[in-house]
Amino acid sequence: MIVRIKNKKKLNSFAKQAHSYKQSSLIQSQIVQMLLASCDFTSIHRVMDIGCGCGAVALEIDKLGIKVDKFYALDIAHEMISQHPKKTKYIPHIELICEDFEEFVFDKYDVVFAASSLQWAQDLDSVMYKIAKSSHMVRFAIHTNKSLDSVHRFLGTSSPLRDKKCLESILQKYFNGKIWIEKLERNFTNRQDFLGHLKESGLLGGGVLNFSQARYFRNNIPFAKIEYEVLMFAGVSKFSFR
Repeated sequence: MIVRIKNKKKLNSFAKQAHSYKQSSLIQSQIVQMLLASCDFTSIHRVMDIGCGCGAVALEIDKLGIKVDKFYALDIAHEMISQHPKKTKYIPHIELICEDFEEFVFDKYDVVFAASSLQWAQDLDSVMYKIAKSSHMVRFAIHTNKSLDSVHRFLGTSSPLRDKKCLESILQKYFNGKIWIEKLERNFTNRQDFLGHLKESGLLGGGVLNFSQARYFRNNIPFAKIEYEVLMFAGVSKFSFR
């Protein structure tokens, strides 16, 4: 089942890159694999994946042979979620939900996953509270303000993302668990691939450059690599219903 999103303006900002995203998501795949490596269970009853995209979490769970009775895949972009698998070998029931996770009314889940989506929350504290009230275990991967650090330094701009200290403070209000930082890099051999990946990642924030600045950026930005800093979290809710 697909529930249509009400916030069309917010939806479109993610939908534009949906088709190319699936083809250039090497970093996202690495993040999902590291996140799932923290899971020591062989079966789960009810799972929620916030910001599911094209299905990286579901596919990795299936690859690991973890059995899931019911999997809820939530994403704001219909173009993304339309590419999500409807079922897999170990996940026979996947419900697709196209809605803004900040407005979504959560049910009860054994595990909530969020791989590279929560950094976009406008009110992260409120979102974390809702997740904590609805889940037992959680597995999060959240980009910090150190992602794309060299690009922001070249531009003289500030990241729109939260720093590690802020994220830790919010997490520790609602969850108990392990926090660690993963630093990732992607290397490039040409400017076109670099700029394409940067556009598709969406982490830069957008709308910060006028025409002449954008042209200077395209022609002069060092393109050897892009770096990411991701806060990883594996824990349980302080309000756990178990």
